[in-house]
Amino acid sequence: MPKITHLRQEIDKIDDAILELLSRRLSLAFQIGKIKNQAQKEILDLQREEEIIQRLAQKQLLGQEEIRQIYHQIFLLTKQIQEEEECSFTPSV
Repeated sequence: MPKITHLRQEIDKIDDAILELLSRRLSLAFQIGKIKNQAQKEILDLQREEEIIQRLAQKQLLGQEEIRQIYHQIFLLTKQIQEEEECSFTPSV
């Protein structure tokens, strides 16, 4: 049986990868927000959010409700970035 220390090291690696991917996702969302602002389009796109949840739920890695809970926070942060509200995110674009 693997030791807890080894398993925690693996979790740390995964957490690092998740954070890096999330940062990339937010950078892209920031760019989309700039385009939406220039085109005077609404930031909120509930249809797009639902499409993302449905697409990910089809992968059957997590249940739809778990995906919805995780992505709810991601969508909130994305909207903050796109609205250029006070946010600690600095895009790497």
